[in-house]
Amino acid sequence: MRERRIFERVPCQKVFSLYDVTTKREYKASCQDISGGGVKVAVKFPLRLMCPLELHFPSKGRGKQILKLQSRAVWQRDAGDGWMVGIEFNPSRRLLDVRMLFA
Repeated sequence: MRERRIFERVPCQKVFSLYDVTTKREYKASCQDISGGGVKVAVKFPLRLMCPLELHFPSKGRGKQILKLQSRAVWQRDAGDGWMVGIEFNPSRRLLDVRMLFA
């Protein structure tokens, strides 16, 4: 199978909040890896695919501000004790915002 990824994936062990814009529910998510295009996370409950999400990351070097990334879940798999979810960032801002997570 041909690799379709544009951005390199980087291991990431951040915990952050994931907000479902449609249902107004907030979940705790644990990052597994991240790239300029999206993030793979572990969550306790399945998410609704293709619905708008906001990822709320604590921001380094910016006081107590939260970095918010617009996104959507594009795939998910049952992991036994939770779910692994592939989340795609909104392409209009993803690279600059993702770089801020590693600054």
